[in-house]
Amino acid sequence: MLKQGKISMGTFYTHRFRINQNR
Repeated sequence: MLKQGKISMGTFYTHRFRINQNR
């Protein structure tokens, strides 16, 4: 349960970081 939450947060951070880098 905790692992899934961490993965969800990690994906969100990665997505935001990728968008920021693309800008």
